[in-house]
Order: sequence, then structure tokens, then C-alpha cells
Amino acid sequence: MARAIPLLALLLAAAAQAAAPARISVITRYPDALQAALLEFEKRYGRGLAQFTFSSEKVRCEDLTGRRIVFVHGRFWSPEMRACGEAVRQAERQGTLVGASNGSILESNWRVRQAEALAGAGAYLDAGGAANLTAFLAFLVQAAQPALKLSVPPPGAAVEEGIYHPKANRVFDRLDAYLAWSRASGLVPPGAPMAGITFFGNSLQY
Repeated sequence: MARAIPLLALLLAAAAQAAAPARISVITRYPDALQAALLEFEKRYGRGLAQFTFSSEKVRCEDLTGRRIVFVHGRFWSPEMRACGEAVRQAERQGTLVGASNGSILESNWRVRQAEALAGAGAYLDAGGAANLTAFLAFLVQAAQPALKLSVPPPGAAVEEGIYHPKANRVFDRLDAYLAWSRASGLVPPGAPMAGITFFGNSLQY
């Protein structure tokens, strides 16, 4: 019986850890876009599955410790990030999964290898867009807690060109499709002049 008590305590501790929300840190230049994606993630999958911290490249090392996942979004590297190398290596030795949009930058800056469970995450970020960012967060949560068995969609195709209107919920690939939507929306009176503004696709991605 004396041996059963420590074993029971160990099992209870493991169960409590599995039930606790996963703590995930993402270093990104687009915290607002990921914060908006988090709201959509919680609508779709529920709240309380993870505690996300979205930090800029001026990250504090304490924001990278005690995490189940640390992920670097982008291919930039700052002095503040480089200064956290030892903290990240220690966290990895303790079980933290470390990943990045480009795994090679982890080896050159933090001297850690990308976790296999996170190898596919960068594809969501490369494609961009609200749906892919939401799926990216789901991918991280599923990697952190495989027992959840979340239904994570594959990365959607990146939008290379099209017609965008902020009131529409999609990008139009043909002018006639956009005009049909515009007429049906009633946002402008019939015969009103139109003006288009060109912009780079990454402005739409994030």
C-alpha cells in the first residue's frame, strides 16, 4: 500500500497536467492578426484549450519558459530573441516543443532542432489569411495535446491575385463574380462609379 500512494499521486499529477490548458508562445510581427484568429479558434473549438502568448521580436525570455510550445512566426531574428537561446534550450530539454516557419533558423540562432510535431505548421503561415491562421493555432494546440484529437484542416491555398472588398467574406477571382456580389449587397447605388486600389498580397495575408 505504501508504494501505491506515490504511484497514485503520480497518476493524478499526470492527469491534471493533461487536463490543463497548453501554454503556447508565438513570436510574431502580426500579433493582432493572430489575436483575431484566436477568437475564431475559440468559437470553433471551444475556450480553455490553450493559453496563447503572442510576443514581438522584442520578446522577454520569461515568456518562453514553462511553455508546451514555443514557435517563431517569420524568418527574422532579433538580439532579444538571440539572448533567449539558453532559456529555450533548457526549456526544450524539459519537454518544450520548439518550432519556426523556417526550422533552419532555430539551429543557427538557438542551436535547437525543430520538433517533428511542428514541422507542418509553417505552411499555414506561408499561405496566410484568416482561415489559415485559425487552423495554425489549432495545429499548435493539437501538437501540444494530441489526446484532444482536434479536426485541423490542411493549409488553404495562398491568394495570389483577385478582387477584395472588406465587406465580403472571400476574395473574388473574376470581375463578373465581384460585380454580381456588389449589386446583391446593395452597398452602393446602381451606376455609381468604381475605383480600384492595388496592393501586395501579404497585406491581405496578415
